[in-house]
Amino acid sequence: MSGDCLFNLIYFPANKSIFNKTPFMGSSELKKELLALIESTDNEELLSLLKEDFVFYGNTKNNDITEHLNSKQLKELEMLATEDEFKDTVSLDEFKKATEKWRSK
Repeated sequence: MSGDCLFNLIYFPANKSIFNKTPFMGSSELKKELLALIESTDNEELLSLLKEDFVFYGNTKNNDITEHLNSKQLKELEMLATEDEFKDTVSLDEFKKATEKWRSK
């Protein structure tokens, strides 16, 4: 199964994927593959998710997604963007010590 993406594993199990695994393809080839995937499914939930993502990401190309945020939300976003990503990280020893009591029950 190496090389299969999660989408293929869920909707095209047992290596029945129609998705080409070429990492660099032109937009016309990608469009053909996407159309083939869309045509091959009747899964309304999957199609709705695809539509939602396409509409959202297709409409944000030249838009500022922060334009509707107030100053408090912008400050929070900036704080989160500059926050140390490892601030809540603990060592394995600290984790084992903290969870030791859970294993004793």
